[in-house]
Amino acid sequence: MPSKKKKKSSRGKARKGSNSNNKKEEKHGTPSTPMERLNIDDDTEVALLDEAIKLAAAEKKAMKAAVAEKEEIAKSKNQSCCHGCVPTEEDVRVALTFGETFVTALDSVKKQVDIWRLFAIAREATRVKYPEVWADPAKLKMLVSFHLYMATQSVLEGEMIVAKTYAAMAFHLEECWNKTRATLTGAKLLELHRGDDHTLVQYLRKNIPCQCLDAKYEQVKSITKIGFCCNDQCSLPNRRVERRSMVYCTRCRDANYCSRECQEAVWPFHKKQCHAIVDAKAKLDSRK
Repeated sequence: MPSKKKKKSSRGKARKGSNSNNKKEEKHGTPSTPMERLNIDDDTEVALLDEAIKLAAAEKKAMKAAVAEKEEIAKSKNQSCCHGCVPTEEDVRVALTFGETFVTALDSVKKQVDIWRLFAIAREATRVKYPEVWADPAKLKMLVSFHLYMATQSVLEGEMIVAKTYAAMAFHLEECWNKTRATLTGAKLLELHRGDDHTLVQYLRKNIPCQCLDAKYEQVKSITKIGFCCNDQCSLPNRRVERRSMVYCTRCRDANYCSRECQEAVWPFHKKQCHAIVDAKAKLDSRK
């Protein structure tokens, strides 16, 4: 009997102690049940998630601002970059008036003529008006640099047709100034003046010392390169054909064709020019 009372008494004390603990927990605000503790944990998790979302949004905004700042810096660099051309005020004056005369002569030819003949007409017009320029290799070299600059700026501003004219002028003037070729070529001139953007940007990018056209080249490098058949009677629209499928004259390497049939059709007319080109190259090689 005494043992039972003792046990009863101990249970009572335990129950009393438990009740006192519950009161202490309620007094200090500690959750008394697992469900209450779970609710508080969920609230904390939601708060942390909201904070993470806010931080991610802030980081995204900061990243956009950084990208925009870099784009503005790149844009300002492109606008201030001389693309390898550092002319004097007199050089600019000469280049602008020379270029105006050249382009006016190009536009004055109403009838359809081959590209080499077209540029020859414009070249002679500037020879008459600016003989001192043609007599000075340094000035011709400056004109090449200036027109490369103008072509590059036109590309950056989205004026691709204007850029093609400037690029073709730069190429043609360089052939006249830099006597590393025996004859002036028409195929490359035609590809620059009337061809695709890939050919244009690639040519300019190789001939300027800066990286201003690197981004533009990434945009256009997937464009198919276009060539032009040298047969005036070619049945293709505007004589345009994918360059990788063209054939060329193995003797002079200056005439391209869309097919063997066009090459054979033109051979009676090309033969004389072909022999002249081969002879001129032989003389140039002997001087070297």
